This record gives sequence, structure tokens and C-alpha cells, in this order.
Amino acid sequence: MEYLLNSKQMKCVDEYSINKIGIPSVVLMERAAYTVSELVKARAFVAYAGCSTGEFTDSAAINVWHAPKVLCVCGRGNNGADGLAVARHLIQAGCEVTVECLGEDSSNCTEEYTIQRKILENMGADIRECVRYEEYDYIVDAVFGVGLSREVTGEYAEAIDRINKAKSDNNRIMVVAVDIASGVNATDGSVMGVAVKADVTVTFGYKKLGMVLNPGAECSGEIVVTDIGFVNVPEEQLGGEYVAYTYELADTAKVPRRAGCVNKGDCGKALIVAGSKDMGGAVFMSAGAAYRSGAGLVKVHTSSNNRELLLRYVPEAVPVTYDADGILASCDMDILKKECQWAECIVAGPGLSQTDTAKELLLCVLHHCHNKNIVIDADGLNMLSADKEQLERCCEIAKNVIITPHIGEMSRLTDMSVADIKKNPIECARAIAKKYGLICVLKDARTVVTDGDRVYINTTGNSGMATAGSGDVLTGVMAGMLTAGFTDVFDGVTMAVNIHACAGDMCKAHMSSRSMKAWDLVEELPQIYKFSEV
Repeated sequence: MEYLLNSKQMKCVDEYSINKIGIPSVVLMERAAYTVSELVKARAFVAYAGCSTGEFTDSAAINVWHAPKVLCVCGRGNNGADGLAVARHLIQAGCEVTVECLGEDSSNCTEEYTIQRKILENMGADIRECVRYEEYDYIVDAVFGVGLSREVTGEYAEAIDRINKAKSDNNRIMVVAVDIASGVNATDGSVMGVAVKADVTVTFGYKKLGMVLNPGAECSGEIVVTDIGFVNVPEEQLGGEYVAYTYELADTAKVPRRAGCVNKGDCGKALIVAGSKDMGGAVFMSAGAAYRSGAGLVKVHTSSNNRELLLRYVPEAVPVTYDADGILASCDMDILKKECQWAECIVAGPGLSQTDTAKELLLCVLHHCHNKNIVIDADGLNMLSADKEQLERCCEIAKNVIITPHIGEMSRLTDMSVADIKKNPIECARAIAKKYGLICVLKDARTVVTDGDRVYINTTGNSGMATAGSGDVLTGVMAGMLTAGFTDVFDGVTMAVNIHACAGDMCKAHMSSRSMKAWDLVEELPQIYKFSEV
């Protein structure tokens, strides 16, 4: 697990280490600068080693023989001071370093900046006010740090534009951001007018929330977290309502292990209510993923049209079908009620459509999910957006309700515009979770999971997962994790999101992201779960 801190929380870490523990700020600064300079030196070494063999092993490599030319573009705050210290370390390493200091007409500079500037002047460093950016191999961005809260304008905006243009015109230039790409809001990932588009961001202590949320994530490039000596701050002193966190592949080890003496009935009973007459694919995607995720028994309530398809692709599933024409008899409802009582976890909605029949099925499930974990997805959410009182009722009787909207479905559920949701996905998800007392899985390139208090941001996965059926696979994985034995349902939900995305990364590793299909994710799940049993 990895914490993701916002600007206010990162300030708390900084102040706690300096004021409470007594670590001088200049000591932290030296550690920070050293880690950045070491990364630049390491990349330069790879580049020039490549030159000696005629093979370029780094995008920043250049095919001329000279010491790496580095430009450090510095503001006048502590981030700029970091950049000045980086310049000193690189000069001592033999790099050809130029420093451009912005805001020279301002007297508002920090004490640390003044110290680092004086050191460079004493060394006779090359400090200028106007530089041709395109002449350098590496550009170190040290203009603004995580405390930026205003729009970037004037010469600062011009400098950021020049950094981006130099990189665009010459892709051999590597842009390295110090702590965060200048212009990115560290809390919500928004671009404050203009932002540096870094190749690498060397960030200190913790990843910042804004560098994993878009568009900040797109500006951050590769993120390298370095330890500069911050002490661990008690979570209650971090100064925020919540502390966001994320998982990676290694965290799948937290999936509960099965006991050695179990039978299928002990390993989880899942009911999937999905698949209308013309939407059978969602059925076997969800059912297949549920079995691959360890569910012992999976019943699928679906249209009779989908029976053959389901048994062909997921023969382990137990199909319970209703008339293909959608005419429901009273016995159909009685059967569905019994299935709800039988199940430990219920999934409702994938490919269900929004017909009158689908509405009857959904209402039956919502009214008979007493003390059950229920996942509402896709068409289930679309139908609830027109009848939110049913969602309230479901939350009152179910053990746990998990909704899994994508941005468009969230817009219909909340009556908020897609643009507004994208601007602040965390607070939007937290609001609906608190309103109804549920767990919201807001699906996007960066999926947010929250129960209103805890916030998980998924940072695994890739664009290849933006394909039909991917969400149906997620609901199946979730059914497996909700019957896997987690003591906290929230942990099961967040793990399901991570596992689903890690499967996507596994797929990308051996096929193009453009060619990925949803069923590829199901077939990759066994490789992911192997990590949980190591």
C-alpha cells in the first residue's frame, strides 16, 4: 500500500519533520537534490554508454561526444532552492550546467533559496536570465513545488511554455521535474493555467495525489519516489479529512488464502443477474471472472437466449433462465427471491438492458438483498438514476451496497455534468457514498473507490482496458473478492479494482494495448492470483 498525499498533508509532513523532530530544512533539501542529481547522472550514464556501442538505450541519448548539458530552471521558492542544489551536485559530477533563475525582479525569495544561490555564486556557476532551452540534453524543472495554488502567469508561464516547446521540438531532451511538474496542482491534478510536461518526476517521501489524477498524471511522466529523510507522521496529524492510498501488484498478497479443508460451498456463493436477450456477452464475462477470482459457486439469472453461450464459455456456471421474450411468471420471481437468499454476494446490472422485464428483475433483487453484499453496475445504475428512492431502500436493507458507475453513469446518478465530475472525481464519489451510505467505485482512467471516509485511487491498469466488457469483468472479480473472506468489505472492493487493472497490465505486457479484449483480462487473472499465493 502506498499513501497519496495532497498539498496540505505534504506540508504537514514537512513541518513535522523540521519543527517537531528537528531535522534542518537544508538537510532535507540536500537529500532531495542529491536524489534528483543521481537520477540525471544515471540516465546520462546509460545514454553515453549507449553511444560508445553505437546503440541508443535511452530516449535522452545524444550522438555527440561531450559532457551532458543540463539546464536547471528555478523559481524563487524552496522548489527553486532544490533546483539550485541539484545544479551544484551535477557541476561537481562533471556535467555542463547552466542555471536560469526566474523572478529576478522579486525580493520574495525563501531563506533556503538565498543560501543555495550564494553557494552557486561562490562556485562561479553559470547563472543566467535568458537561455536557449533547445541546446540542452536535460532540463531540470524546479520552478514551482507542491504548494502552488494560483494560476501560472508572466515569465513563469513563458518559461514553462519554452520547456515544453524545447521538448516537443527535440525529443532527445529529457525533462526532469523536481518533486512535481511545475503548474500541476498537487491536490487535484488540475493544471494551473500551464504545466511542464515532464519525462520523469522525482518526488520526495510520498507520491502526491495530483500527480496520479489527470491531467496531472499526464504531465508527470515516470514517477520516482525517493526517501529524503522525512519521518513517519501519525495519520491523524496529516491535516486532511482523508488520506488517499493505492495498491500495486505486490499487494495482491493480501488476498485471504483458502484453508486446506474447504469445499465449493465454503468458497463463496455468487448470484449474477445479468444479460438480456441481446446482451449475452456480459453474462459470461462476469461469471467467468467470478470463477477465476475464486468464487465456489456462481448462479447466473439471465434470459434463456444466453444459456447456450454461458455453458459454452463458462460450463461451471449454474444458469437459471427466464423466457427469452421477457414475459416473467410469478414462479420466475419466486426463484429469483430464493436465489437472493442463497447468495452471499449479488451482482445486478451487466447487460441487463432497461426494459420493463429488466426493471422487474432489478426491483426484485433490490427488495430481497437483506444482509447481502450487492454490486450494482451498468444498466442497474441507469435504471436507478430514474428511481433513486430504490437505491435508498436497498442501502437500508443490504449488508453492503457497492455501485460501479463510469463517468457517464455517475452523471446520470448525480445530475452533475461529466466535466464537473472529471474536475473533482474524489469529492463527487465521496458525496454519493456519504449520501446513501454505500461504497462508490467511480471508474475512469484513475478509478476512485470510497465509502465517504476512506479513499483509494487505482494507479494500475492502462488504456487497453477501455474496451467493451471490461466493466463486466470487474464485477465478476468483485464478486470473487467479496466472497474471498476479507474481514472488511472495503478492502475486498479495492483489491478487486487493483487485480482487474493488474490483469490489464499483464495483457499489455504480451500484446498491444490496442488489441486487448475483455476476455483477455479473464484469462490473465490466474497469473495475478499466483502472486497472492507466493
